Amino acid sequence: MGSIRITCQAIFALTCVVACFIFNSAETQTELPAIHNLDREFLIQAAQINLYELAAAELAEKTTKRLDLKKLAEKTLIDKKLNDNNIKLIASKRNVTLPLEPNTEQQRNLYVLSGLKGDAFDNFFLTVGAGYQFNTVEQYKRTAERSLDMDVKTMLVKLCSI
Repeated sequence: MGSIRITCQAIFALTCVVACFIFNSAETQTELPAIHNLDREFLIQAAQINLYELAAAELAEKTTKRLDLKKLAEKTLIDKKLNDNNIKLIASKRNVTLPLEPNTEQQRNLYVLSGLKGDAFDNFFLTVGAGYQFNTVEQYKRTAERSLDMDVKTMLVKLCSI
């Protein structure tokens, strides 16, 4: 009787292992639908904008003497880190390789910004930053309307409603 019980336990255990193997194999073979170029390009550009705005906000936190700009920089860091995490999550799910640096123009702006102090820093930060904020919001709205990827669209609708 003891050997029958052990055999039944062994068969049950083996059945569980086989079922897990089959389930995991089927799960890993399931591919996500290909991402449309519009959404791919958006994720890449949004990642670069985030990298730029994070770096600019970090500079502002260290450089500016104005309390309002320090608060703006703190809020920007919080918002952009959350946004960055969402973009990375979607890109990872869709096999989109994101850039590790801002684009050339953004890098040039950061270089200029890093060399400024006082009012010159504050004015450049506000002027260039405001331009990027406006363009970013407009780009997010346009992409939200045209996006074919539900994850991208959902993220953009949330961001545009904030």
